[in-house]
Amino acid sequence: MTPLPGPNALKRPASLQNLPAGVETILLVDDEDGVRRPVRRVLERQGYVVLEAQSGDQALDLLRAGGADIALVVCDLAMPGMTGLDLIKRIGAGARPRILLMSGYPDESIRAFGGIPAGVGFLSKPFTLGALITEVRALLDSSTLV
Repeated sequence: MTPLPGPNALKRPASLQNLPAGVETILLVDDEDGVRRPVRRVLERQGYVVLEAQSGDQALDLLRAGGADIALVVCDLAMPGMTGLDLIKRIGAGARPRILLMSGYPDESIRAFGGIPAGVGFLSKPFTLGALITEVRALLDSSTLV
């Protein structure tokens, strides 16, 4: 299983000014700086508060420290140590934040990870920053929790 290259994970939209904004807190989990940094910048420009974690373990620590304030976890599917799906399981059921998984793996490889659970958002890399913002807002506005 070979993921798509990380540097091509993001495509810049022509303009972000017509995209939905927010004020919620988002936990961004990705082991690649080249993905995490631009995603953080664009989310912050749209008004969100963004916490960063480079691993599933760091994400769990941040969730324990301020989980009640975190409305959404945006997480890479394939990370060393703890995958995005492992992180979802560790977060547990109930009133947890909504989840948005990102992956550069092809569909057949994602199925090998166990597939994307119902109620979890998904973005396939490469994605535009506009698609990211739109999906984030849709998940935050959704009345359905995982």
